Amino acid sequence: MYSETVQRAGLKKGAHYSAYLLLRVTDGVPQPRMSYPAAVLSLLLPGVGRCPAAQPEADARRPNGAPAVKSEIERVTRQVSEEQVERDKLSRELRSAEVSVGKAREGLDGVRRGRAERASRRAALRRRETDAEGDLNQNRSALAGTVACPPT
Repeated sequence: MYSETVQRAGLKKGAHYSAYLLLRVTDGVPQPRMSYPAAVLSLLLPGVGRCPAAQPEADARRPNGAPAVKSEIERVTRQVSEEQVERDKLSRELRSAEVSVGKAREGLDGVRRGRAERASRRAALRRRETDAEGDLNQNRSALAGTVACPPT
């Protein structure tokens, strides 16, 4: 089977593997690239995903189950669409939750900083209080020594 690809106009010739292909030509019959739902359906249902305009004899050979296939395609397409809507909704909720968690973490960091500052101030006040008590005891001792021994 001979297969060649037709690339978008304006692209350089050569091996550009990342280039988007508009058509795939197989046995001289152009076939459009498949969308995700069509690709899924082509795996599930043989013969789905081929371009009917490129295969006019396919209409003559279409079995009586064609409406069932069409309804199955519509059902799967709807299901894929609903799943995409649900994924988008969950993505928005996740993004919102991440923002909320970020804000809560910032608030928690602020509370922790405030508590650390207050603890530091309390420790400084305790040191000043201890120093002041030491000075007071020293002054009391000196005062008691002067009162106990009157000058002669």
